[in-house]
Amino acid sequence: RTSELVKQKEEKEILLKEIHHRVKNNLQVINSLINIQSSNITDKHALEVFEECKNRIKSIALIHESLYKSNEVSRINVREYMSMMMKSLLETYPVNKEIDLKMDLNVSYLNLNTILPLGLMLNEIITNTIKYAFPDKDKGEIYIQLKALDDENYEMTIGDNGIGYTGAPFE
Repeated sequence: RTSELVKQKEEKEILLKEIHHRVKNNLQVINSLINIQSSNITDKHALEVFEECKNRIKSIALIHESLYKSNEVSRINVREYMSMMMKSLLETYPVNKEIDLKMDLNVSYLNLNTILPLGLMLNEIITNTIKYAFPDKDKGEIYIQLKALDDENYEMTIGDNGIGYTGAPFE
């Protein structure tokens, strides 16, 4: 009976990995279709919208790639995921400056239901930081602190050493 349960568990893990691999591949196909569609667009603002859409899709694809490659099919290594996302965003928005990611994490792993919305939030915040925080600097730093408050609640603090926000609050 035990060997049968172990075998069933292994089969489920293999199936889950295959599903994550297929989802990642399908998301890459979607990004390729967006690339094809956007290749005929000359409007700068429209191209930025396409690029931001592709980055959101990439942040989700990175999660599925992490799950596919991991021995842990139900949780994601937070540090690895944030590092991969930062690298991907720096490749997307090539800036002629060095931007470092400093992380203070007391959370090592998160499940899929938590990491997906977190990844989308991080994608937006890091993208805006890369694009706008360091216009007159050769180097910049982005700080992310994530700590567990209890089993279901987390606190994330994000900052940078850029120019700061000068607009009116809640524009």
